[in-house]
Formats: sequence, C-alpha cells, structure tokens
Amino acid sequence: ETTESIRDVMAELRPAVLDDFGLAPVLRWYADQFSKRSGVATSIVEEGPARRLDATAEHALFRMAQNALANVAKHAHADKAVVTLRMTARSTCLIVADNGRGFDPAAVDQPTRDHGWGLMIMRERAAAIGARLSIESAPGHGAKVIVTMNGDAHDQSSAGG
Repeated sequence: ETTESIRDVMAELRPAVLDDFGLAPVLRWYADQFSKRSGVATSIVEEGPARRLDATAEHALFRMAQNALANVAKHAHADKAVVTLRMTARSTCLIVADNGRGFDPAAVDQPTRDHGWGLMIMRERAAAIGARLSIESAPGHGAKVIVTMNGDAHDQSSAGG
C-alpha cells in the first residue's frame, strides 16, 4: 500500500504522460482524474496547432493547471471547470476557468496564514518560464486563471529538442 501511495504521489507531481506525450495529453488525463476525485465536471479545450514546449515550460504549465484546479476544488464551490490550452506559432496560453462563487483578486494579492499561497506559487512558476499570470474574477461570477507565454523560446523545435 505504501509503494502504491508513493507511486500515486509521484504520478501527480510529474506524470510520465507529460514527458512522453506532452502538455495537452497530460491535461486531459489530469482533468479526468480531477473530475473523478473532486466531483467538479472538468473539460479540456485545445485551440491551435499542437506542439511540444520544452520540458521546463510543460512541467510549469502542468503544475499551474494542477494548482488552479486545486483552488477550484478547495475554494470555488463550482460544479464545472474548463481548462483551455491555446497554442499559436508565437504564444501559449493556459486558462483555467470555473463557474464557482468567485472572489476579489485584489483581496488575495498577498498571502496570509490561511490562503493565497497557491496564487503566489503560480505567479513564481509563471515568472520562472517568462510567462505572465493574471486572474479574472468577481464575487458571484466564477474565476479565470490565465497564464500567457509569448515567443517561441520554449518551443521544443526551436530549443533543439
């Protein structure tokens, strides 16, 4: 049982699907797992031509999606979430949106003892890969976490991969 638990934790942190097949397939896999575990109906929308990013960028974007969905389960009181992966030749955008109760983004700019650490970690992950994280939300209107990465510096084909 302990070995199985360790395997599950390792798969959550860095699923083999990510290394083998890339960001879009791992997001589909995780959304399915998240839906089963949380009861929040989660769908994936893929826009634009599929392409691989370098491993660092894919891992960071996956972890930000995980974190955003964890916030949906923990705080949003939502019954639906949509993860959108929008890729163009020059940019990648990851959006995690929910139909939950929403919040005032200005109220969580600085982490407190009880909350806000997840958003701070997402901002740090975004900055580490040269991306920008923004939050759109208002009380009673759900929330949207948007990660935008411009340029092709993280495109695997231009990174020599």
